[in-house]
Amino acid sequence: MKTWRERIAEARARRNSWPGRLWRCSWFYRMIDWRWPFVDEDATRAARIATCAAGEVITRYGLDGHDMRTHDLYSLGNSLQVALHHRDEGVIPFTRLFGTQTYLLEELAAGLDAGVHEFVVLKGGRQIGGTTIGDALSLYWLQTYPGMVGCYTSDDDDNRDFRRDVLLQMLDSLPTAYRWPTRVNNQGHLAWSAPNRSRLIFAAAGKRFNLKSNLGRSRGLNFRIDDEIGAWNNEKAISSLNAAFSKRHPRRFRMSISTAQGAGPFRDMVRTAQTAVSQRFIFLAWYRREDFRIDPSESAMWERYGEEPPSSEEREWMDAVAERYEVVVSQEQLAWYRWTLAEEFFGDTAMMDQEYGSLPEQCFVAFGDRIIGRETIKRLQRDLAKAPDPATYRYDFGTSIDTMRLDPDPAGPLRIWEEPDPQGVYVVSAHPARASDPDAAAFVCQVWRAWADELVQVAEYAADEGSMYQFAWLAMHLAGAYRCRVPAFFALEVGTVGKYVLAEIQRIQNYGYGLSPTAIKSKDLRNIIGAIQMFMYVRPDQSTMRSAPLGWKMSAEIRPWIIHQLRDEIERGHVVIRSPELIDGLDGLRRGEEGDADVIEAGGVSDDSRVVCASYAVEHWLRNALPTVHVLAGQKRPDRWAPKSVEGRLVGNYLQGVMQKGRPR
Repeated sequence: MKTWRERIAEARARRNSWPGRLWRCSWFYRMIDWRWPFVDEDATRAARIATCAAGEVITRYGLDGHDMRTHDLYSLGNSLQVALHHRDEGVIPFTRLFGTQTYLLEELAAGLDAGVHEFVVLKGGRQIGGTTIGDALSLYWLQTYPGMVGCYTSDDDDNRDFRRDVLLQMLDSLPTAYRWPTRVNNQGHLAWSAPNRSRLIFAAAGKRFNLKSNLGRSRGLNFRIDDEIGAWNNEKAISSLNAAFSKRHPRRFRMSISTAQGAGPFRDMVRTAQTAVSQRFIFLAWYRREDFRIDPSESAMWERYGEEPPSSEEREWMDAVAERYEVVVSQEQLAWYRWTLAEEFFGDTAMMDQEYGSLPEQCFVAFGDRIIGRETIKRLQRDLAKAPDPATYRYDFGTSIDTMRLDPDPAGPLRIWEEPDPQGVYVVSAHPARASDPDAAAFVCQVWRAWADELVQVAEYAADEGSMYQFAWLAMHLAGAYRCRVPAFFALEVGTVGKYVLAEIQRIQNYGYGLSPTAIKSKDLRNIIGAIQMFMYVRPDQSTMRSAPLGWKMSAEIRPWIIHQLRDEIERGHVVIRSPELIDGLDGLRRGEEGDADVIEAGGVSDDSRVVCASYAVEHWLRNALPTVHVLAGQKRPDRWAPKSVEGRLVGNYLQGVMQKGRPR
């Protein structure tokens, strides 16, 4: 390793060369003064300056008053010829950026050039320098543009305090001539004096979002770094900050950066950013860091991990990386990947995919034992292409049922794949938010068309917010709209808050609140009153109310077998699913993720409301609806010898009973 004196001599030689003289004439030389880190002979001061990492250049650049052009982000990162705390080597000169950092700065600059101010960064690797860039940008941006209000949000209090300490160390190690003075510096707030007047708030989202938290409230933000947002367990924390973030400030900037850490709100952010116009998605993969490799000269490790050619599974993701990102993963990099998987993660491919995923979709994994096999999930995803395009609607709830409307909305929470068929038999299942489990936080109501051999999803309502009485109304509406040959078989979760939904339905049934007798004749799905009247209608020869909901109360004893029953019917091809979110929920189901092998629940921070709702529909279909369906609907794929008429089925059922039980006396 070269000494400091040798590095000083090289710097002076570069400065005195003709490119160096030309460089000093440019505006960029005012940002990077090559002399000042070396003119001070005091070793203590030199060491203190060396610890500031990227901050020294960034803050000095900001004080020069230069109006940043977007491509300067890359120039800035490419010329940080200073010192940095390195995990493996301690304090070293920052003579180069990681390939991951260079790629991140290039993508940020390209997005800003395109007028994009919001970035979602998925880290497909650890120790790739993404958070360091976020730290540096915080100091750079707020000191370059006066009057900014920024928020650096970490996942918990410990990480918030650590990141604050890192930023303050970067800032305080600068000579006073190269930074703005601060007027406020406390645990949660850093503010610079005039004429800069920018400020940075340090916040923590928390492992569980507190509804009484003031995160982002009463604070108009135009700069945000959301660190490890994959560990934020609730979308309300993200929504709270989004509501406070400016959409018009010309210098606004937001970077949400994290590893995947299981299925949850961050996965939804990634999917949105991949197709959004105002956001840019950046995948920061491990193979962009050039030193994540094993050289053939390391004979022992190369012999074990590098000599074997890629397997078919490895070749599959390597080809996908080359096609999607134009990056060829070398044999040396593959050897490092194998070594990390075997010796750092003990062969745990799920953990490896989360921490060092090669493709974005690989990163969002859950732990514990998988309930539904990966091949079954792939089949369900392929079958989505066969589903018809859904019509989407939004309920406009009023103060009474009479004022309730159903309006078309491309982003509405109600999706209809099939309108009611007069010859159909339907199963409706309803799950109020947090009724089955405190973490099952979605209002879900699903409609399934029942056959003797198949259950097909035809409609789904899913929303994160709502009221219990509104959910009761929409559940009655869907159950009434899909009442055709017989009343819909209706299953409702009545645990905890579900009791209120049931009570609301019973009040409407008992007192007929706000219903028009003439509306019963209409079968238009958007006729709310008519549909609810159909839900409550009782034939004169009907001794009981067939549409009364079947009450279910989820418990630790019921959950395992009812979910296993759902899995069995899916694997046998008896359940047709058309909701991508339901498939995601099935893919995330895990047993024993928290250590208890008897517990089956959604992996990571994902939500299993849709899965629980579907399991109710399957149970109601098998236990209660199947005899009726067998007579009225038959099989969707009938045997050619099966009777084709209702009379034929009745005779066949009678003869089958005679064969099984004998002739009745």
